[in-house]
Amino acid sequence: LSILAAREGPVKGVIQVATATLLLSGALNFFAPSRSVSAKTDTTWQWGRSTCNQNMSPTPRMVKHLVGVIHIDDSNDENVVVLSNGTVEDWGNGGYGDLGNGTAGVPSCQPVLVRNVSKVITTASGFDSVLALTTDGHVWAWGFDGQGNLCNGKTNSYYPTPFEIPGVSGVKGIGSGDGTTLLLLDNGTVETCGNNKFGQLGDGKTGGNSATPVVVSGLPHVVAV
Repeated sequence: LSILAAREGPVKGVIQVATATLLLSGALNFFAPSRSVSAKTDTTWQWGRSTCNQNMSPTPRMVKHLVGVIHIDDSNDENVVVLSNGTVEDWGNGGYGDLGNGTAGVPSCQPVLVRNVSKVITTASGFDSVLALTTDGHVWAWGFDGQGNLCNGKTNSYYPTPFEIPGVSGVKGIGSGDGTTLLLLDNGTVETCGNNKFGQLGDGKTGGNSATPVVVSGLPHVVAV
């Protein structure tokens, strides 16, 4: 259990809370940014248990060197933030390259800059993987591609440096879960890739993972995923 909060000025004024549940371990990770109108800089706070604080912290501690946080995300002991300049920073376990800084199996207790990506507006974290949506409607990915969930035609690979998902454009929303990725397109349709054990690809089938996007059946005019 780990909690993270980004704030501007006093602790009051929470503007976002991110929650991730790990289905295998039952662990939880949360964080939330908050802002004060009078403050000049924002700060990010974390409490609970994490990779770098196994003995737990019952009161918030500040995560250094983060300014201008506009989006927060977390999964599997990884913390991800999008900054107002369109860059992404990440910290935590980093076991399968999900820090996005070119390393794998090297944890970081402080935020590190994710390579290659810019103009990011939001992210979606799955199990040991991260997606990033950019202003031009393209999607970048890094981390573990265990079940085809990075939509690049491959499985059981890991990518410590982000790559642009091939053949994907016109995306306005993203989602990621336990090995399954969702892509919401400008035309209101949804495409999925990855794990389909329980039919979560939405293509009318159960089983048979897909490492490339498939269209969700009978679901037009979608506005959010």
